Amino acid sequence: MNEDEEKKLSLEAEFRDDNLEIKEDTQKEQKDGKEEQKEVEEDPPLGKKVQKSKVKYFIDMGLLVTFTLVFITGIIKFPGLLNALGTNPREVPMYEISLVHDYAAITMGFLILGHLLLNLKWLKNMTLKMARGINIKKLAKRAFAFFIVIIIILLILQEPSVSRFLFGPTDSVIINGVGEFEYEPRKIVSVRPDIFRDGHFSVFDTLVELNRTGKIHMNYHFDETMNTHVIDDINGKKNWWYMAYYDGGWLENNVFRMDHFPYKEKMYIEIVREDESELHRIYDTFKDEVQRLNQNNGRIIIPKVIIRGDKTELVFQDVEVTAHNLRNNMFINDTITAIDIIMSLGDRGLISYELEWYEDIGTAEVKNYFVDKINEDESHGRCGFVYETGSYTYDGFRGNHIHIPSDIRVINSPEYAEWFWICI
Repeated sequence: MNEDEEKKLSLEAEFRDDNLEIKEDTQKEQKDGKEEQKEVEEDPPLGKKVQKSKVKYFIDMGLLVTFTLVFITGIIKFPGLLNALGTNPREVPMYEISLVHDYAAITMGFLILGHLLLNLKWLKNMTLKMARGINIKKLAKRAFAFFIVIIIILLILQEPSVSRFLFGPTDSVIINGVGEFEYEPRKIVSVRPDIFRDGHFSVFDTLVELNRTGKIHMNYHFDETMNTHVIDDINGKKNWWYMAYYDGGWLENNVFRMDHFPYKEKMYIEIVREDESELHRIYDTFKDEVQRLNQNNGRIIIPKVIIRGDKTELVFQDVEVTAHNLRNNMFINDTITAIDIIMSLGDRGLISYELEWYEDIGTAEVKNYFVDKINEDESHGRCGFVYETGSYTYDGFRGNHIHIPSDIRVINSPEYAEWFWICI
């Protein structure tokens, strides 16, 4: 091939390359033009964009405000918090706090819905982008299988025998500095046959059983001036008190006689060391009750009974309380409990009332009678009557406001009793 032919071929190749580049540039310009046109067509006018941004801003600010309200009120309403802080529940406007919590939560729900609707297109595109390459049918089958397995596991764990096998017995007592000990409820015989029927017993009786079986060594005695048993020592250590609560409860201060506190399934019992001077203060309130009982010739006469309902405000002086044997399946006849205070007021025509039996409250197993209505005030939703009784030395969460249902709280001769309205 001569020199002229080579030059000719070279020029033809350069010409083809130039044409190819021009064609590619033209196609790219056409594509970019179409995309710009599409963007112009899809983008809303500037006024609409500004308006949408404002809507998003106000929704986000609304979410911030409502979330803050729900979070703060939720903390205040958290079970056991007021007790831990030593705050009297009567001093906190729980009804108003509950209203703020509920309405803020509802408002937040609508704001979240609005937020999702405004970002629906973005959510759709992101979902499709992330879903590329995923086998939807295979994923759905796995999710369904996982869901079925979880349901089966939850159903199995509901069986008490399985739960006991997997997680150990629920019937145990924790003794601080000594250990945790199991006991068999069916073998326990109460040391207070003057209170409990056969088959029923108290927190104190669990310790007596542990002592009988040799798991602990406990010295104790009965003090008639207080009408209760007193622990002298456990494994050589002195000054013992206790904390206990039923299913769904929490640790709380209490000044209730240990041999009066009824055992129930799923309860928690912890025996703790207490300051000796504090124990003597508790014992002094017990002695005051027994002295008051003796002064009234064995009759329970409460100096002051208060009822503070949503619409009711009543104060009664020197209320004599008689037994109604409402829970004679647990207690022997003529045992007087806190609920007898309300029933005795009703007997005298001073109030009207209604009682309601609850198998459970929320997820907690209860099986107790509760005062559902006094005069015009009737429990509804999360609002209703709660109570406390004892010595004014330990009013509120200092020891009297404990979560023992009033139908199983045996009383001696307390200084006061109060039912008050609360919303949780």
